[in-house]
Amino acid sequence: MTTNQPESDRRRVGRTLFGICVGHALEWYDWGIYTIFVPFFAGQFFPGDAAGSALLSGLAVFAVGFVARPLGGLLVGRLSDRIGRRPMLSLTVGGMAAASLLIGIAPTYATAGVGASLILLLCRVVQGLATGGELPSAPTYPTEQAPAGRRGRWSSPTWSGTAGRRCR
Repeated sequence: MTTNQPESDRRRVGRTLFGICVGHALEWYDWGIYTIFVPFFAGQFFPGDAAGSALLSGLAVFAVGFVARPLGGLLVGRLSDRIGRRPMLSLTVGGMAAASLLIGIAPTYATAGVGASLILLLCRVVQGLATGGELPSAPTYPTEQAPAGRRGRWSSPTWSGTAGRRCR
């Protein structure tokens, strides 16, 4: 931010950068939480008495999210160019949040049978699409908004958000 900008512009830019950083951090936080807790909740979504097979099923669903990421990048990237980065960033963060919430309140295999596994799979696909679309858009948006000579500085907080570090 340059010093010759009005105070309101600097605040707006600061809020925008902070919001992008926090959204980016939350998306990656969700990915980390899934990997940490999959051994604990896999038995709730998949059948079988063998804990190992439920864990492998949970990890296979995790892998599906990685397959969806490039598709999310293509889809969200194309829509970002047409609609705008800001609305698409809001959509990706909202999609990630909604899918995470649905995983948290989803019925168990004992309650819904295979439906529980399908809900988890669908949520992981949505999370993969959201992360794949958000990852390139998050640093691109502030870079496009930055004045000449400040593009690196404006896009770098996004990567700090990935690590959960201070975003300002």
